[in-house]
Amino acid sequence: MFTRLLSAVAAGGGGRDDSQAEHINLWKKGFQMPQYFSPEVFKFLKSLKRNNKREWFQKNKERYEEELKGPMLQFITDLQAEMRSVSSYVKVNPKPVGGSMFRIYRDMRFSEDKSPYKTHMSAHFRHRSSSKDVHTPGFYFHLEPGECFAAAWIWRPDAPTLLLIRKRIEQNPEK
Repeated sequence: MFTRLLSAVAAGGGGRDDSQAEHINLWKKGFQMPQYFSPEVFKFLKSLKRNNKREWFQKNKERYEEELKGPMLQFITDLQAEMRSVSSYVKVNPKPVGGSMFRIYRDMRFSEDKSPYKTHMSAHFRHRSSSKDVHTPGFYFHLEPGECFAAAWIWRPDAPTLLLIRKRIEQNPEK
């Protein structure tokens, strides 16, 4: 489902899982998933990569708000219901600060690269207990010129959890 959403985001097509009966009827009626991100997103990010300076960004901040931040927050808002159908444990938070969307500003304190801005847009959708345990599963969404992807993760699961994951994969290899 998440990879189909990713393709729909980039292409503006119907990215829903057509194996679900409630969605088949919508598709037959010409249902189209909204296109969230226009080509302007990638033009902006390419320009930002060439002009990664505070002055340039300040002049183009309104463009960033309209063409990148607004659509990303709308995507996250709309993804809430879809993700609830996958798992009620995944947090999809459309808050502009402290939510699922990563901020555009880089943490330069310990980096040799002092570029102030990230040259991609991204969001994370974590397990609801992730604030207590970094070993919980989650999803990641990434938009960058030449590199758009969605990912799922679980970092260093303990042995019983890993065994459950392996059994589930073995039982449902198509999923």
